[in-house]
Amino acid sequence: MNKKGVFSKIVLFLVIISLFSVFFGENEAFCAKRRAKNSDKSVVPSLKYSRVVSLKPNITQILQSLGASDQVVGITKFCPKPNAQAEVVADYNSINLEALLRLKPDLIILSSENSQSRQFHALKQAKIPMLLVEFRSFSEFLQSYVKIGEELGLKDVAEDKAAFFKGIIAQLREFSQKNWSSSPRFAMIVQRHPLMVASGQTYVGSLFAQIGWRNAFESNQIPYPVLDEEELIREPTDFVFELVHAESGEFKAAFLNKKVIALPIQSFLASPQSLLYIQSLLVHLTQGTSPLEH
Repeated sequence: MNKKGVFSKIVLFLVIISLFSVFFGENEAFCAKRRAKNSDKSVVPSLKYSRVVSLKPNITQILQSLGASDQVVGITKFCPKPNAQAEVVADYNSINLEALLRLKPDLIILSSENSQSRQFHALKQAKIPMLLVEFRSFSEFLQSYVKIGEELGLKDVAEDKAAFFKGIIAQLREFSQKNWSSSPRFAMIVQRHPLMVASGQTYVGSLFAQIGWRNAFESNQIPYPVLDEEELIREPTDFVFELVHAESGEFKAAFLNKKVIALPIQSFLASPQSLLYIQSLLVHLTQGTSPLEH
């Protein structure tokens, strides 16, 4: 590829990323402009809740992108820190009910994934308002994003941003079509021993499908099936990715005679940030560089 072609691609994606910075950076200004356009009162809408608990990292990211960081009082140990006061009240699978109730939340946002029915029932018994959302696909992410925004009193903001996300996906699909003659076929490793991959029944699988890529294990009805190693070896793939934790240690880029590209798992949660990271990934792939240094 000539230097001019590489430069044009970088410029294209810097423009898109700058749009994201504007879109996520000044939420209050965005809200004010939106309301000014639709009414005579250019006032930032007050949020319906002031003490929100988020029980998933991607939900916390969504709250941040909607401009509701200051309203978050409780998070999981894997969430980004939305403000200095937010307290950890849960890990990946369990909730510290005593710590959560002590925060006196007026809204808890959670999903059914990894939620224990016993603890979910205990929260219902406490009669704290709860919002249950799902993220099993890109479509569900958009629906849940708007649902969260609507519950907070930010429906217009959430709907506009969801439309913006759709536009970004359309641009990424076009970019992919221009740079690969056919839809790239990929596999997404979740863990190596035992070998587990992401099928088409997952958010990350759905996200890649949105830009026209083909998952080698898309048709598997189990979200994260465990495979025999021979199944991966015999599947023809253009790319093999692996979702890794930042603290997982040294990464080996070869597995079962396939070159593996590491992707930070926290960057591909069902949140707006995943769109930024998949943009970055495509740029790296067209340049033949690695998106994650080890």
